Amino acid sequence: MRAIIRAMNVDKSLLCNFFAQVFCYAGLINENDNTIEPIINSKKIMDEIGNHTVYSDFYMALSKAIDFEYKAPFARFRILDKLTEKRVVTVKSEAGNWYECILFPNGEKKALLLIEEVNPVYATFLKEGQKKIENTNAVIHDLFKHNFAFAFIVYPKTDKVIYYVFNGEKELVEVKEDRKWSRAYGDYVATLHPDDRQYFYEATHYGDFSEMKEGDSIDVVFRSTILHNRYRWYRGLITARVVKNEKHDPELGVINLVSDITNEISEKERLQTKSETDALTGLYNRTHMDDRIEAWQNSEDPCTVIFMDINGLKQTNDTMGHEEGDRLIKGVTSGMKVFSDEGFEVYRYGGDEFLALAEKKEKEEVEALIKSYLDILRETGFENRVAYGVISDRPKKELRLMIHDADSEMYKCKKCMKGNKIG
Repeated sequence: MRAIIRAMNVDKSLLCNFFAQVFCYAGLINENDNTIEPIINSKKIMDEIGNHTVYSDFYMALSKAIDFEYKAPFARFRILDKLTEKRVVTVKSEAGNWYECILFPNGEKKALLLIEEVNPVYATFLKEGQKKIENTNAVIHDLFKHNFAFAFIVYPKTDKVIYYVFNGEKELVEVKEDRKWSRAYGDYVATLHPDDRQYFYEATHYGDFSEMKEGDSIDVVFRSTILHNRYRWYRGLITARVVKNEKHDPELGVINLVSDITNEISEKERLQTKSETDALTGLYNRTHMDDRIEAWQNSEDPCTVIFMDINGLKQTNDTMGHEEGDRLIKGVTSGMKVFSDEGFEVYRYGGDEFLALAEKKEKEEVEALIKSYLDILRETGFENRVAYGVISDRPKKELRLMIHDADSEMYKCKKCMKGNKIG
C-alpha cells in the first residue's frame, strides 16, 4: 500500500482510474482542518451517506448508515491522532451492503481512507456466518467459483486442518488427510517468499489462532510457490466462524480463503512504476526523489550523492530539434546502469539533471564508478557530454542540502569542461 500512498503525487486522473478499479470510495483526510478530499466517490456510497468534504460529517453519516452491530468496530476510524499503522474493519450497511474500510497513515495528521465493496459471494459468507454456517462445503464451493485458489479450515481447539482444492475441473473437493495444523503451518510457510515470511508470521500470529474469537478476521497478502513452481501473489482472508466439524458438532473454526491476485498485483506494480519513473529514460523521477528525501529526513546514516548534468542539451534542442535532444538524453543515461548495478538509485532530477544516490560509498569506489561511466560515454560517442559533482559521508537527513552542494561541485566541473565548447 505504500505504493498507493506514493501514487498520491501523480496525476489525479491516473490515480482515480486505478482506485476506481478496486475501491468504491477513496479520500484524503486532513485532521488539521477536519477535511476529507474525495478521490473516488461512487454512486452507491453517495446514495448511502451523501457527499461530504468535512471528515466529521462524513464519519457521522457513514456511521449512521452502518448496521448497529458494526458501529463499535467502526468507531476506531473516528480518532486519527497517533495513527501509525493501517486499520481495517469489515462492516455491513443498513441497506445490506458489505464493505471493507481501510485507513492508512499518510504523514502527520493525515490519512488515506479506502472503502472496498466486498465480493458479493464473500458477503454472503459473512452474512451466513452470523447465523452459524450449517453447510460449510457449499459456502466455500461458491467462493471457489469466484477465483479463490484454495481453502482450508483450522480447528484451533483440536489442532485439526481440513483442506479444499480444485480437482482440475473447477470442482472443489475435500482432501482426506489426517494432519495437524501445527505441522501443516510449517510446511505452508516454507513455500513463502523469504521477504514475506516474517510479515506472514506476525500477521497470522505464528499460526496460533487459539485466541481468535468469532468474527475476528485477518487479511494477508503474500508470495508463495504452494500451487506453482514459481512465486505467485496470494491474498488470504482468514475469518473465525462457528462451523460444523467432522463430527457435525458446532466448533469455532478459522476459515482460510486464499485467492490468486498475481494479475491484480502486476497491474498495481505497473501503475506504481508509471508513477515513479521517467517515461523517456526509465530512471526514477522527481516524485520518487522527494519521497526519498522525506523518508530520510530523520536519519543520521551517511549517504553518497552524485549530481550529473548534460552539457549542451538546450543548444542541441535549439539547433537540431528535440528528437536529437531526446537521443542525447537516452545516450548519456543508458550508461548510468553502472551506478544502479552497484546499489545506487538513479533519478532524472530535472530536464538535463540526474542524481545517483546510495548508502555511503568509499571515495575510491565512487571514483572507479565515475571512471567506468565516463569510459562508456567516450566509447558511445558522448564524451564530454556530462559534468558531475560528488558529496559523500554526510547524514541522510541532510540530503536536500547535499544535493545543493553536489550541484555546486558539478558547476565547478562544468566550468573546467568549457574548453570543449559544449557547456
